[in-house]
Amino acid sequence: MALTARQSSFSVAQRQTAQALVIPAPIQGMDARLNVAIDNPQTCLWAINMVPDEYGARVRSGYREWQLDCGSEVRTIITYPGLTKPAGSTADRIFACTEEGIFDVTTVGGTPSSKLTFATQDADSGFGVWMHYVTQTGADLIFYADGSNGLFTYTPSTDTWAQTAGITAVSGSANTLDMTDVRFIVQHKLRIWFITEGATYAWYLGVEAIAGYATEFFFAQKFRHGGALVGLYNWTVDGGAGRDDNLVAVSEAGDVIPWTGEDPSDAMTWTSTGVFFIGRVPAGRKIASEYGGELYLLSSLGVTTMSDLLHGANPSDPFRNLIGYKIARLLRRDMAAYQDNNGWKMQFNTSAGALLITVPQLSDDTYRQYYYNLSTGGWGLWKDVPMVASDIWEGKVMFGTTDGNVYRMDVAADNLSLDGLSRTRINWYVLTSYQSLGSTAQFKRVSIVRPNFITSETPAFTIEVYYDYLSNIPLPTTDEPSAPLGDVWDTGTWDNAVWSATDSVPFSKPVGGSGIGRSVAISMAGASFNDTFLASWDVLWDAGGFL
Repeated sequence: MALTARQSSFSVAQRQTAQALVIPAPIQGMDARLNVAIDNPQTCLWAINMVPDEYGARVRSGYREWQLDCGSEVRTIITYPGLTKPAGSTADRIFACTEEGIFDVTTVGGTPSSKLTFATQDADSGFGVWMHYVTQTGADLIFYADGSNGLFTYTPSTDTWAQTAGITAVSGSANTLDMTDVRFIVQHKLRIWFITEGATYAWYLGVEAIAGYATEFFFAQKFRHGGALVGLYNWTVDGGAGRDDNLVAVSEAGDVIPWTGEDPSDAMTWTSTGVFFIGRVPAGRKIASEYGGELYLLSSLGVTTMSDLLHGANPSDPFRNLIGYKIARLLRRDMAAYQDNNGWKMQFNTSAGALLITVPQLSDDTYRQYYYNLSTGGWGLWKDVPMVASDIWEGKVMFGTTDGNVYRMDVAADNLSLDGLSRTRINWYVLTSYQSLGSTAQFKRVSIVRPNFITSETPAFTIEVYYDYLSNIPLPTTDEPSAPLGDVWDTGTWDNAVWSATDSVPFSKPVGGSGIGRSVAISMAGASFNDTFLASWDVLWDAGGFL
């Protein structure tokens, strides 16, 4: 029997036009080297507070109050793991340096205790460098030097800071030496080296000496671009006969000169192994950091490694400078605007496997830090962390603020109060790279986007589908994160509540898409109070024609 027209319309199968795809979280982070149309799901255009992590992306750690009110802006954090720990006490110390002096901020919830008052209190006082040094006799010391007050020594046995004494220029020196003029200090091959204000030379002591005569060593003749000596940094490198420590001299203008040898007074064995150029370096002297035998340098051209320089890479070459250029466009912009401001610092957190670059407070009174995951090779940005000075303590970031407070980053929300009664959510944002979704040059219409999280608390988020290379950063979501997914007994609804208490569990929620375009990116703005891990997005779309 023949089917009627109405029956036929219900009986004939219709062709499915919707297509689905999983977009993984961008574990390689932001990469400005690549064309916006490169179609690489491992990278993204923006990763703000949702940074690259192993297996996906993760919301950065939040911060909690440690000690409050050091009197003024905290400009340097000094962390000191003491060698001796008497019964019932600890030799560990944490110090905060401000414009006025040095404060002990060791105990969480304690009151800052003044340990030293600076003779000069100005825009540069408190912005300093420091090093931990153990003498041959077992004396355990800290040396600290800042931009206005010179060199100081901390003696744990007396728990006191004092101007360093007992060091004088060797007879016949071309320059005089005053400890109040010292601006930088470093240890290299059992010798202490230090630099004075505006000098193109450095001073060094005898092997394993902390006092006595200091000898000059001149660097200016090799600085092709001029400028004073900013700092001296250690770089462990294999020179063909096993690993050896090089001393790397960096000038204000950006000349970089590695030196090798044992005795600086012996011209036959103490030699430079090349002269490189990285562009002007920012204010301060915390512009280099060593990790795993590599030395990373910060300059107006971004982040450069000594290995890149040694092998002939140009810091401005986007495809040979494999680390720094991924975010060089943004970093150069910040460098141009804030290069002369104090507050720049580059440091590694070995426990987290990460590199952190601190930028001075921005002109709109906000803050930005650059975060690099060494495992994934991915860059992201931290935002809303009011970090002026920082250091790593027991694997976590300790930092100081303009209002004189000290915080520790080891919680999942921001500004957690000492009593635990108040906190601030972490706002985050991620914009994926643009995808053709398997239909190159054809128009697409995304109907559903479903993010896939692992979290113990429902995050708030909004999703917008971007088309054809839009890269705007939206405003933070106005929605609030909800109660923990784990729920509690007698409150949660049976068959709906997730009985996981504080454990993280999978969470996803489909959101409708809109718009039409040829290339697609997912813009997601969110907020969370708890550990939040992003694995991927499920995307449902249909494709049209070429025109």
